[in-house]
Amino acid sequence: MFCSSALGVNVSKPLPAVSVIKRGRSSRYGEYDYVKNKITIYYNICVDVRTMIKTIIHEYTHYTQNIEGLYFKMLEKYGYDAHPQEIEARMNEILYYSDCWNHIKNRIYV
Repeated sequence: MFCSSALGVNVSKPLPAVSVIKRGRSSRYGEYDYVKNKITIYYNICVDVRTMIKTIIHEYTHYTQNIEGLYFKMLEKYGYDAHPQEIEARMNEILYYSDCWNHIKNRIYV
């Protein structure tokens, strides 16, 4: 809910489903599947709560972007690190992490 209020919503799609699952070897913390409109977070790859929060913000950012039309064309042109949509997602991790953590930390049950 934090992401939808802070980052907005994609007017052409409902809020994405979110799954938190275990994954085998991977370097990815999570992913957004635009066809299924689903964010998947790999809890065993995210080594701490901070990484999990940043990953959710990152993948939610992709939900708000026009992934279908531009992402793969831009990936070919810029590569992953210089891809404008990845840069935006990484910037949002930095910009929104503290606010998100403050929003949820008192709601976490140990």
